[in-house]
Amino acid sequence: MGLGLARNTGLENANGKYVVFVDSDDYLSNSNIKNLVAGIKKNNSDICIGEVNP
Repeated sequence: MGLGLARNTGLENANGKYVVFVDSDDYLSNSNIKNLVAGIKKNNSDICIGEVNP
């Protein structure tokens, strides 16, 4: 059923304040998470999208 089903199942079962989607070939450090949360708080946003840095 694929990635969409997996993410939807995760959303249905999530119980935290924030949800992050990370693909299997991505790397995410603690500072990445801190920056995403800071962006949400700074702009009072519902969503924050990270940028890929080569």
